[in-house]
Amino acid sequence: ISYGVLGTNGMKDNILQCVTGTAVVVSKALLLCHFIFAFIIIINPVNQTLEGLLNFPNKMGVRRCLMRGAVMLGIISTGLAVPEFSKILDLVGGSTVTLMSFIMPPLCYLRLCSLSRLDGLPMRVLRSGEKVLLVLIMLVGVTGGVAATWSALQEILSPGAFTTTCFSRTTFLV
Repeated sequence: ISYGVLGTNGMKDNILQCVTGTAVVVSKALLLCHFIFAFIIIINPVNQTLEGLLNFPNKMGVRRCLMRGAVMLGIISTGLAVPEFSKILDLVGGSTVTLMSFIMPPLCYLRLCSLSRLDGLPMRVLRSGEKVLLVLIMLVGVTGGVAATWSALQEILSPGAFTTTCFSRTTFLV
C-alpha cells in the first residue's frame, strides 16, 4: 500500500519518515511508549542475572545502581558505535524471527500431534491436508529466512558497510 500511495521514488526504509500528519505524530508517540516499556521488560532479566552472578543483595543499593548504569552505558555505546543498526536488525529478523514465527510453531505442533497417549493411540490425528499445509509454511519460512539472512549478511560484509560511526559524525540525527 505504501508503494502504491507514495511510489518508489523517495521511499525510505522507515515509512514514518515519508509521511506527515497527526496520525504520524501519534504513531511515533505510541512507538516510543512501546519501546520504553518493552525495553524495561527485556533488560530486567539481564540485570537481575548479572546481580545474581555478582552476589548483589536483593535490595536497592549503590552497587546495583552502578551495575545497571554500566549496562545502560554499554547498550548506548553499542547503539552509537553501529552506524546503520538496520543492517543488524535485518540479520536478526531474517534468521531468528523467521525461525520463531514460521518454522518452530508448525514443527512443534507436528511433534506434539505425533505423540501418543498411554494406551498407544495418537493424541490427535492430523489430516494429510493439514500436514501438507504445515510443511508448506515451514518451507516458506526456511526459504524466506535463508534469503533474508543471506541478503543481510551480504549487506553487512560488503565493503564500506560500516565506514563511519556516530562517534565520527558532527551532528546527530533525531
